[in-house]
Amino acid sequence: MVVHDLKTLESSAKSLFKTGPEPVRCMCMSKDENRIAFFSNRESQNKLELWQLSPEGAKPLDSVELDIAMPRSFGGISFSPDGTTLVW
Repeated sequence: MVVHDLKTLESSAKSLFKTGPEPVRCMCMSKDENRIAFFSNRESQNKLELWQLSPEGAKPLDSVELDIAMPRSFGGISFSPDGTTLVW
C-alpha cells in the first residue's frame, strides 16, 4: 500500500507498508492524514483495521473482528469530519 501526496508528485511516497497477502477493501484516510482505516480478511476473519501514518512509516493502532460477512459490493467507510468516528 502506498500513500502519496498528489500535490507533490515529484516527491517520494509518504508511507509504504505491507498489510499482508490479503487484499484490503474500502480504504479511507482521516482528514488530518495521520490515520488510515480499511477492511481486510485475515485468517478467514473479516476485520476493520486502523493504522497510524507518519513520515517514519506506518504502525497498526487497532483491529476489530467483525461478526458479519462482507458482501462483494460494499458501500464504503469514512471518518467523521473531526476524525473521532468511523462509519461503514
